[in-house]
Amino acid sequence: YESLDKAVKEAVEGATIELLADCELTEGFNKTLTFTGKGKISIPKQLKTNGEGWMCFGLGDPTRVLTFDGEGVEVEWVSDGTAPWLMLSLTGTLNVTNGASLTFMFDSKTTGARNAIYMNAGAELNVTNGSTFQILGVGTEGTAGQGIQLDQTGKSQINVIGGSTFLIDGTNRGYVNSPNIYVEDSSFTVQNCTSNASNGGRFESIDSQITYKNNKGHGLSAGNVSLKNSVVNCYNNGLFGLTYSGNLEMDGDSTINSVGNAYDGSGAGLCASSSSGSSYVAAGARINILGNEHN
Repeated sequence: YESLDKAVKEAVEGATIELLADCELTEGFNKTLTFTGKGKISIPKQLKTNGEGWMCFGLGDPTRVLTFDGEGVEVEWVSDGTAPWLMLSLTGTLNVTNGASLTFMFDSKTTGARNAIYMNAGAELNVTNGSTFQILGVGTEGTAGQGIQLDQTGKSQINVIGGSTFLIDGTNRGYVNSPNIYVEDSSFTVQNCTSNASNGGRFESIDSQITYKNNKGHGLSAGNVSLKNSVVNCYNNGLFGLTYSGNLEMDGDSTINSVGNAYDGSGAGLCASSSSGSSYVAAGARINILGNEHN
């Protein structure tokens, strides 16, 4: 095919498209597809499907799966602001695997764009086997929006596994409405948000590096937190560095560093916010609560 748009349009449900060179995608789609090969997919404008101003993947069939597979596959998706509320509505599953890279970018100040992904109930985002997922926002201060939003509290899953990298940087809020997050042998970072970095949800980390830093509001806000052989760094967040409404379970090989938080209002280095919850820290673990402006 001479264009990726034509290949996508003619591909049947469940097809694999092999990239042979750098290319551009300008039309949305709503069918199970896998992208392999070698090439960068540039998406310079709003993709639209199903009569909406954004791409609705999995609408009508939540079993649909969109996969970017292989270290030769790079995707850069930039919002042009023609539908500033949203870039991707995800009802099915989005996989970034085997070294692939997927980046969402938007500029709230210039284009008015505010949100990257809206995860509907049951949606999954899987970043696996040495892959990279990024949401990069600029100009977001004072503009309500987020990197990832859920339509129903706690009904969507984010998995970052196998030497992979997850980054939300510079959005207004990082993620909201309590996604369930599982990180294993990977890095997970939310930084430079102009409001809260996170908002609830189960957070489980195994053998991983977790960072919430330089966010105007809360750093890591969660329901239940489980840490095994992991380091959690909550640095220089305006309100709470780490706050959880449920239980904390931390093994003896894990560390929490909550440093320099609560500079922009009432907050603390660490807040176990529910009297009905419990916090269990095994012998050998380290919790460093240092230099926070309030509690």
